[in-house]
Amino acid sequence: MRVINLDEFRKMPKGTIFSKYEPCIFNGLMIKDATIEFDYFYQDLIGNIDANSTGDFFDKCEAAKNKSVELDFNCTARDGLYEKNQLFAIYEKKDVENFIERLQETLKPI
Repeated sequence: MRVINLDEFRKMPKGTIFSKYEPCIFNGLMIKDATIEFDYFYQDLIGNIDANSTGDFFDKCEAAKNKSVELDFNCTARDGLYEKNQLFAIYEKKDVENFIERLQETLKPI
């Protein structure tokens, strides 16, 4: 894992796994999609409830207190919060392999 600035992040390829980073604070786990003029698109791997609207999202968040709700791992969003000094934690190939390995361990019977 390494930390980079916005200019470096914008040059990263589609498919880069990242978190927004503030000194010693990591926010979210996302997959970078397309870069546009001053912004970028991403797919969030955390809190990505399958919903058709903001109201539907809130309803499903409430419903999740009592039952399982579906997640959407193919939903792209635009960052829209252009912050010139934003930093990003970029997860490299070995990090992603370790994520996958660790997640697969949770599926093994105890």
